[in-house]
Amino acid sequence: MKPTVRSLAALFLELSLSGCGESSHSLPTMVPITHSVAPIPTTQKVPASIKIIVPSGKSTTTNAKRRKSLSIAYNSAGLLINAYAPGTTTPVLTTVAANVSSGSPLCITQSDTSRICSIPMTLPIGSYDFTAANYDKLPASSTTITTGANELGFGKASGKTLISGSANIISFSIASVLASASLTIPATIIPPLSNYSQQITVSGLDLDGNIIMTDPNSDGYINSLGSPASITLSATAYGSSTSLVSFSSSTISAPSATGVTLTYNAANLVNAIPGINVSLTALPSTGGSSGSATLNIIGATGLGNIYVSNPGTSTVTKYNAAGTQQTFTTTGMGLRIITSGLTKVLLTK
Repeated sequence: MKPTVRSLAALFLELSLSGCGESSHSLPTMVPITHSVAPIPTTQKVPASIKIIVPSGKSTTTNAKRRKSLSIAYNSAGLLINAYAPGTTTPVLTTVAANVSSGSPLCITQSDTSRICSIPMTLPIGSYDFTAANYDKLPASSTTITTGANELGFGKASGKTLISGSANIISFSIASVLASASLTIPATIIPPLSNYSQQITVSGLDLDGNIIMTDPNSDGYINSLGSPASITLSATAYGSSTSLVSFSSSTISAPSATGVTLTYNAANLVNAIPGINVSLTALPSTGGSSGSATLNIIGATGLGNIYVSNPGTSTVTKYNAAGTQQTFTTTGMGLRIITSGLTKVLLTK
């Protein structure tokens, strides 16, 4: 702290008084006065390298119809990087747009077709949060993406400190943004009398309609801001929720190579309408279009009995809902006949 006028006067007075004494008295030893100086904020800028891992893509065949099943690796073209003060999302301190397409000199393609891209930036020394959004069109400038581009992926890295004399490499992955969902089932028609299970395919799609594939660098589906997203499965019959079918998982938060098991529960069949349609829906939490499919349970009967005529023997066989043959009687019964090939199925009214 700088001495005040009062402290200087006192010091001068002390020295004057000491001079009035005997000449043999020595002057007091002077102690240097020191004070701390607050550090001046630096505006020194340092180079940084944003290292982005763009996941791989493959091609698959679905339902005997070839459909491109692509990750963002194939369609990625532009990347928009923003830097913020830690813990904030506004204002944007710095923005850089970069070419991360397969032919970009900023990227190196790996053996699995994924790419590692390094984008140079220059920022003042300090700590930052970074976000990166991936698009299907090239940058329009060094700070903007071409108008009309679809956002395919998003990533973020928080609390990164840039210092002088360091390479300042900031690494984070880009995950696919969930836009919509699709749903396919192998068997759309099943018999009513026995439990039945099958693997169905539930897929998340990006804005370009590409199937989002399993990626070890991603924790699962996300929305356009990087928050977790999911797909919800539901089954409806007769206009309301039903327990006729169930799913091994009704909420899908990440791509799965094994799919989802759908199980038909025959014991819960209680309605007397033959030919029950169960509507299956895959709804994305991001608000995009849903996937849907219809499961038809043929020949269902509410009384739990099916009567099969045997043309060769002119007899009728009775089965209960569990498929067990029963003692047959025609007393007081009303039957209706549904012809199917050479076998006639008679259902109780």
